Amino acid sequence: MLNEHDHAEVPQNTEHVDHAQLNANDAARRRVLEYDGSLLDCEHTGNPEEGPAVDRSARIMDQWEQSKDPEARRKLLEGVGREMMNVHEAPPAPVNAKSMAEGDLGAHDDRAFLTDLNREQLKQDNPEGALDTYLHEYRHVEQHYEAQKSHGALAHDANGERAPAMEYNLNHYIDGHKDFDAYKRQLVEADARRFASTTAGEILERRQELHQEYPGWGDEPASGADRIARTRLIAEGKPRS
Repeated sequence: MLNEHDHAEVPQNTEHVDHAQLNANDAARRRVLEYDGSLLDCEHTGNPEEGPAVDRSARIMDQWEQSKDPEARRKLLEGVGREMMNVHEAPPAPVNAKSMAEGDLGAHDDRAFLTDLNREQLKQDNPEGALDTYLHEYRHVEQHYEAQKSHGALAHDANGERAPAMEYNLNHYIDGHKDFDAYKRQLVEADARRFASTTAGEILERRQELHQEYPGWGDEPASGADRIARTRLIAEGKPRS
């Protein structure tokens, strides 16, 4: 799906590596392209905050068509990122909208802690492409976070199988411009694709439900007070008359 994903190597001390570490690295290496579905579930899968975060993200993305301004739409995506942080811990990287080569939709640079997004996606009236790309890149942010967390004081909270495999893949990343098939198959990309597709689908489905449950939800309110009142009614689960 995405041909460009810049990344920073996770710092790794290669001095005095014992046999146990070598064996662990070898196991992680094998899992990069020989993973099973269990490695696509991070430690936050099933977090009770997932539902509320999806709901709030749907309300954020419902503002997409209200402005054609790419800057306003960029900020909406960053708002979704803050909702994802409530579930996945990893703070979202700032979004840098820029011109990118055709076919390159986004990239995450962990060293600069920056997510690049092809600005053409911010010009599309349908938010699906931009949201999917943004969530794909957010997942890469989370992958780096997991790898770093596995070496710190919170290592006991990290997934002992997933984190080493992610770290190895991030340190031995397969560039899509060099080998696209291998790029798509590697663990970090398969993981990011599934997360983005699933989460974007849930957010946009919830957005559609708002329109069905509350007729006129997508209409531009007459005033800011009307928008606040309508939001409160929905929060209380009351249809608008």
